[in-house]
Amino acid sequence: MTQSQAIAPYQPLLLSIALKITGKMADAEDLVQDTLLRWIKIDPSTIKNTKAYLISSIRHACYRHISLIEEKKYKLVDFLEQKKAEFADHVRMFDTPPDILHALHKIHHLLGPAERAIYLLREIFDIDYEDIAVQFDKTSENCRKIVSRARSRLNEVVTIPSTVEGAWHFVVKFKKACDFGELNAFIDKLKADIQLK
Repeated sequence: MTQSQAIAPYQPLLLSIALKITGKMADAEDLVQDTLLRWIKIDPSTIKNTKAYLISSIRHACYRHISLIEEKKYKLVDFLEQKKAEFADHVRMFDTPPDILHALHKIHHLLGPAERAIYLLREIFDIDYEDIAVQFDKTSENCRKIVSRARSRLNEVVTIPSTVEGAWHFVVKFKKACDFGELNAFIDKLKADIQLK
């Protein structure tokens, strides 16, 4: 019996523990996979109780994973605090207030809630893909693809209605994020839009 075959019966138990701790199946599966791969690299004769060792390993891996996510969130908050003074500069990228309004209406009209959120945080507020991924429970590569699709869509020549439903609150939150550094409130608004979809 190979080492991997010997630990295969423990995989459902480890997955159950990881899912209970992380609350996310994808994360749980990745952590179990990493734990089993680490097990294969060690000398089994040094382990007295395989089951206890694997359970301890998966728990440590899960808590490390959660700790890293929390650390990234705190780093994002620190980043936002440092950037508050710079947010107003992004508004100056547009020539006049009507241009800002038109651009925001176009973004609101052409992009879905998740696309809109990720595009704005990356393109306007210059937040790293990794930090955006944490906020919206996606991979950084997925966020890159979303931004790329959003750019293509926004380059299309389309007629935008003068009044876009729901755009007013979106514009107000955007302006506050730029003028007063209230980016956390803006992110909350973007997340709420995604959940309402």
